[in-house]
Amino acid sequence: MIKYVIVIVSVWTSVAAAGLVSNTGSSSEDSVSCSVWSLDSLGNPTPADSFLVAVTGPSGDSVFGEAIVASSARIDSLVLADRVVYTYRAAVADIDGSGSPGVYTLNILAVQNALSLSTPNTCEFQVVRTGSVSDVNICSISQDSVAADRFETMLDGSGGTTLSLGRLAISGDNGGGGSFTVTNTSGPGMRVIGLAGFGLDVQGSTADISADLLGDVHGVITPADTNASGEQIAVMPPHWTADDSAAYGGTASVDSAALARAVWNAPAGNHSVIGSFGSFLDAPVSSVTPGGSGAYTITLTAFDSVNQQSVPGVCLAVRSLDQQYLWAAARTGVDGSVGVNLESDSFLVIATATAYSFVPYDTLVVFADAVDTVFGTWLDPGTPTSPSLCRVYGYLVDVTGLPESGVDVEAHLPRGVTRTDGRVISPYPVTTQTDATGLFCLDLIPSEIMVGEDPRYEISIHRADGTILKRRVSVPDAAMWQLTW
Repeated sequence: MIKYVIVIVSVWTSVAAAGLVSNTGSSSEDSVSCSVWSLDSLGNPTPADSFLVAVTGPSGDSVFGEAIVASSARIDSLVLADRVVYTYRAAVADIDGSGSPGVYTLNILAVQNALSLSTPNTCEFQVVRTGSVSDVNICSISQDSVAADRFETMLDGSGGTTLSLGRLAISGDNGGGGSFTVTNTSGPGMRVIGLAGFGLDVQGSTADISADLLGDVHGVITPADTNASGEQIAVMPPHWTADDSAAYGGTASVDSAALARAVWNAPAGNHSVIGSFGSFLDAPVSSVTPGGSGAYTITLTAFDSVNQQSVPGVCLAVRSLDQQYLWAAARTGVDGSVGVNLESDSFLVIATATAYSFVPYDTLVVFADAVDTVFGTWLDPGTPTSPSLCRVYGYLVDVTGLPESGVDVEAHLPRGVTRTDGRVISPYPVTTQTDATGLFCLDLIPSEIMVGEDPRYEISIHRADGTILKRRVSVPDAAMWQLTW
């Protein structure tokens, strides 16, 4: 009896249906993606080492080809149940050759070198629009009432209220009625959106923009903008008043120092709309002395109450009791001391320094020259568990300045798949809690050595009162880094 051994060889190929795409930009409709499988001889997913990509155009010609490795930016991967699934993604304009409309075939061969395996994958996409949309000439209407009536009928008979076109050019001598009139009984008369270049270019017969435009213009005008005659446009902040204009002098030739003086010396009441006096200044004014300008000299010393030594480089802010005014700002010198000048009053002294916790909201009463001390405690965040990690640490206090202990702090990567050294980083969060001093520490992989869509961490703090604070940060490639909010 003769026995035969029948060997069945099966080649599994992934084929995806064609999708409609464009190739005019970088949006989602201008991109193509294709699932890619790398299989072993039993049909199980296995990691691939490289990918061979070939694109065939509508006429059957090869229009694009490339050989890429698994870490390429065009390849994304997802691990499910210890099995990896790949995705090839690209802008259509990068792989469609001349970009002619029609159906394209995308062939991707996943290569596994160790086992000498190759898995073919195929998908199709159809380019339905190329290039830019040219101007649309709907019709020409002058004094022809029949043409005008046909145009109105075309609009009314379309069943819609929006006419979409590339460009509408209106010309002719239309008198005082205007060449283009828009009337809207509820809302703006006309909305102009410029995605690139000018949103609205107004050219009138006079150099005065107020004569060219009637009504309100909503938008942003920068100090560098000029009108048609080249005259610079004056930009006033929203809190500006008549008193501010008088202090400014009403002339465009005033220097920057005079303008800063006018803003700074304006009555505090003029700044109450948004917040405290001076809140509109994002940098110190040169005429304001950082160390204060009061009649009495106060020497402040920062002192470590545990190590019994002065602390240099401590930032000191002297504020009013309601924290509406900043009266002085200084930094302690090498001896841990610094002098400030204050008037007779009561103040809050707020001290900050890396890895130090100072007595919160220390009150200072001034009635003569004096010497005072702010006490702090050195808080050692320690070193990370591995030299390749960065110890991210911070301190959490309540509204009274006292440490908050037992508060949950977590960090995770919220966006996409992120890798480092060829390894995929788990998206699950790592957590810790603040200790009795309010200190928390997290040992994290630096964002700078990651590869992914967005390697920033999302830090979440869950306070006891139910408040959740969230912030996205980029962790530096350093041994330790203090997180500040």
